[in-house]
Amino acid sequence: MKNLVILLITGLLICLITTNSHALRILPSDFGAESTIEDFDAAVPSSPPPGGMIKQSSPLILSGITYSTSSPFMRVFYGTHTFCFESAIGTDSSSGYIDIVFDVPVLRAGAWVGASGARADFFSDNNYLLGSVVSSLLAPEMAPEFLGWETDSYLIKCIRFTDIEPEDGTVLVLDRLTSELGAAPLPGTPPSPNTPVPEPSVFVLVGTGLVGIFGIIRTKKLWLNHKGYKMDVRQR
Repeated sequence: MKNLVILLITGLLICLITTNSHALRILPSDFGAESTIEDFDAAVPSSPPPGGMIKQSSPLILSGITYSTSSPFMRVFYGTHTFCFESAIGTDSSSGYIDIVFDVPVLRAGAWVGASGARADFFSDNNYLLGSVVSSLLAPEMAPEFLGWETDSYLIKCIRFTDIEPEDGTVLVLDRLTSELGAAPLPGTPPSPNTPVPEPSVFVLVGTGLVGIFGIIRTKKLWLNHKGYKMDVRQR
């Protein structure tokens, strides 16, 4: 009985979490013809010094999009590297993050991350968390991996890319930010940050499941009482 109740509750929680997803992970091929790509070539000086990297003050603004890091400086990469395509930006420490704020909220967005493992958190214009993606290639000098998201509720206003491997001693590198405008699938103002609102169907599902659980418990209790046993469902 106890195992049955645990299984039913677990199933209901999985359904609840799945139904309340506010985004969907996407790949570069999921963007339309109207999407734009920032390759960060504009952040590289016209005559860059040798070495393939310079430091620049944070924040950086390119085409109306603001890029900032957890420290006063960010790194700008150019030339040939294993962790990016050509030009790219990066944190200035192995435990930092890169924030991206769009001047106009977008429907789809993402970027290639490399050199260290990363988590991308996508937010609406009032810091409501729409969803997160975590890179899968956790290895030093790793090749870039695309972390992208398409909202199914409120538009994406900002993204935070966080280095999740501070112990590896490498910075987090970001390349080819891709974004696409579109109408909000769910109009109106997002709820207060990080407080998802269950859809009506979820309430029905949860309610039905709970009724079923209590019905099973009650039936078992009545059967045991009929056989001369005593049962206290609060004990286990």
